[in-house]
Amino acid sequence: METLSNGYNIIRADKILDNNFSKLNNVTIYNLDINFNFIKRIDSKSANIKNKSWFLENAKFLNNNESSITIKKPDNENIFISSINIDDLKEYFSNASTVSFLEINNIIKTLNLRGYSADELVVKFHKYLSLPIYLFGMILLATIFTIGSKKEYNTTIYMFGGLIIAFILYFLNDLSIAIGLANKLPLIISVWTPVLIVIFLSIINLIKINEN
Repeated sequence: METLSNGYNIIRADKILDNNFSKLNNVTIYNLDINFNFIKRIDSKSANIKNKSWFLENAKFLNNNESSITIKKPDNENIFISSINIDDLKEYFSNASTVSFLEINNIIKTLNLRGYSADELVVKFHKYLSLPIYLFGMILLATIFTIGSKKEYNTTIYMFGGLIIAFILYFLNDLSIAIGLANKLPLIISVWTPVLIVIFLSIINLIKINEN
């Protein structure tokens, strides 16, 4: 969905052509006013998108006037001007891993306004936010194993135990995010839950060690 100053455009297509998001097959565009009342519909055999210009092939226009509905079939190629820049959208999705932390919020808002899912960037944003806390939790875990290694168990056992716990934390982190992406858990909570579990368990174990 494309949000306009005076209404909305709802855009759908059957499929992309030649693995190119700039070429769409069987495109339908619904133009609605601010109250979601129907204004116009455009049906096109295909659309070739260049920046914000959509070149429509064999376009049919269905206009809703106050008295009647009329159909117009122009002979020449039509151009539909959109605020959606396909090149920008492809850049966001293909290079999500390189998006700057300072730009993520603006990109998320842009994608949401265009009706696209920004879940991957939401996960990335909160991973950035939680990273210092996560690293602090890992330091606490390392402290626990360092202190414990001087006690009744030998160093090899503690090293093996550390590797097992690291694997569990890695698996738990991916599992939690997968549950969030599947809409079984709020996405933000799914990112922060493993981090908070690490902090909580580390603090509890440090308190026990100090009591001993």
